[in-house]
Amino acid sequence: MKRTSRGLAALFVCLGMAVLPARAQSVHFGLGGGATAPNGDLKNDANIGWHAQAMVGFSLPAMPVSFRLDGVYHKFSLKETDAGDARVWGGSLDAIVHLPVPVVSPYLIGGPGYYNLKSYQSTESVNKFGWNAGGGVSFHLSHSVTSFVEARYTQILTDGQHTNFIPVTFGVMLR
Repeated sequence: MKRTSRGLAALFVCLGMAVLPARAQSVHFGLGGGATAPNGDLKNDANIGWHAQAMVGFSLPAMPVSFRLDGVYHKFSLKETDAGDARVWGGSLDAIVHLPVPVVSPYLIGGPGYYNLKSYQSTESVNKFGWNAGGGVSFHLSHSVTSFVEARYTQILTDGQHTNFIPVTFGVMLR
């Protein structure tokens, strides 16, 4: 597990540095969380869960696209009473396309990710790649604080049926 965590951390630091230009306009840090709705086959086995998220965002000068590195923890209770819980640790590197709309700031978000899945009835976990896509709306509360609400469809490329869920996140970004 320690090797997996170190590997994930190294991967996302490298990916984050790759998208950070020498003259980046700004770097943002944020926290978020909310409900995670299981989808597909996972919906048959798990109840609605919750998630917590930490983010680092990179804005490029005069560009409608920015990038965000997300680390997330999801937890689901399983429907079978003796099955316990399931959890997903993961990270993704997402592109954010800001839409030109007055008053609020809608955006599209998506990108690849790497995830570690474990059911507490099992002693083993599995690492898999995946992707996510969705949208959100951000609200500028001050020059340095932005809140947002977003929903994303997430698919983890597990063997057989893929693992799918939809996290709905409320968060705050600081510049």
